Amino acid sequence: MAKRSRKKERQGTIALCVSAGIIAGFGLGMLAGSVWLGTLLGALLGLAAGVHFTRRAKS
Repeated sequence: MAKRSRKKERQGTIALCVSAGIIAGFGLGMLAGSVWLGTLLGALLGLAAGVHFTRRAKS
């Protein structure tokens, strides 16, 4: 696989995880009463998961 293709694949994985984190954080934030905090935490957790998945797949 070309280097460019792998880079785009990693970016797609991170973007997918961050998007899922934002959506989950928004929903849980509505239940907890703090939408902004839930959304922010969801995005950060999604970013961490995306980085973890891309680094694990690389090795």
